[in-house]
Amino acid sequence: MSFSRVFGAATLVIAMLLGATGASAEVIVANIAPWSSNRPYSALGTLRGTELAIDAVNAQGGLLGQRVRNVQIDDGCNAEQGLAAAKLAVASRPVLIMGGACSTAAIEIGRLLAEAGILQIVPNAASHEVMEVGIPTILRIAGRGANEGAFVARMIAGRWPDRRIGLSDDGSANWHEATAAVAAGLAQRGLTPVFSPRFQSGQRNYDGLVRELKNKRVELLYVNGVPPDLGLIVRDIRAAGLQMQIVTGRTANADAFVQTAGAAAEGVVFPDRPEWREAALADSVLAAEKAAGGEINVFVASAYVAMQVWIESVLVAGTFDAAAVAATAKSRSFSTFFGDLAFDAGGDLTAGSEQWTWYRWHEGHIERSALDEGGDHK
Repeated sequence: MSFSRVFGAATLVIAMLLGATGASAEVIVANIAPWSSNRPYSALGTLRGTELAIDAVNAQGGLLGQRVRNVQIDDGCNAEQGLAAAKLAVASRPVLIMGGACSTAAIEIGRLLAEAGILQIVPNAASHEVMEVGIPTILRIAGRGANEGAFVARMIAGRWPDRRIGLSDDGSANWHEATAAVAAGLAQRGLTPVFSPRFQSGQRNYDGLVRELKNKRVELLYVNGVPPDLGLIVRDIRAAGLQMQIVTGRTANADAFVQTAGAAAEGVVFPDRPEWREAALADSVLAAEKAAGGEINVFVASAYVAMQVWIESVLVAGTFDAAAVAATAKSRSFSTFFGDLAFDAGGDLTAGSEQWTWYRWHEGHIERSALDEGGDHK
């Protein structure tokens, strides 16, 4: 269902109830993310979807009679800057904070926001630990890294059980959680990787990693990290003449990956939500962004869906109060282009809302892969 249609209909009802003809005041949505263009994490484009949704809301008169103002705060994806960003965000007195879960200070940030009575929505990756400390006013749109890794392990064990397997990530909690789950899933099936190094993000090349892969005679590599790093690693592997099968984490679905990898992206497979792109582009706001040259990847789409969840919950609750909006979100289901989404008591997606499927890069484009068919599904 189109977010713009959902919001338009709901806003009309609220406007009639309130007698509002336009936004008479404003509320703030703070977006905490690695906005700086000189950081590899900025390639995720995490919160562009938030901006698009806010523009759409304001074009239709605001929310509960108030205009929504967007505030960008850069967390650098590191603990010290992330905590400072959260404190700066709190000072702006927002009704919602999007993001703020990139750094290793994510738990501390979450608690800080909860104590300030601010709702936090994490549209993309966040360590499972953030969702397990009992913060009542946090929601996560992304699937669990551990579930992603379990899905990957089933496919590798079912399709390529005889390959010499390597696992690698940059050590950050957002990506390592999935890698650890891949290792655990392989171990359950009697498979042990021959090589499990970590790499440092943001390098100019990964020749050292490639040499180790060659020396260990790795035949299948699962690698996880930010899109530019993954693209460069894949490119360096192919430049060295290594023909191993490459499986990545979900972040290979971004243009930044294929722009860095170039032709070396051919045949790389990765997990993602079941096909959503056609449905997303049926939304007039996202279609216009695409037509203007914007990228509609899963990170942008997740932030956009997160805003849909928030807006619908605010309209139903009739308030911006964090506890009331969070409780409302956890009590209902949302029809989105990701499918029907619902949340458990901890703010995570329910098992029925979290699904995975396989995609691959082919001739510079993403296409559905047949890896789902057959194999080990235990």
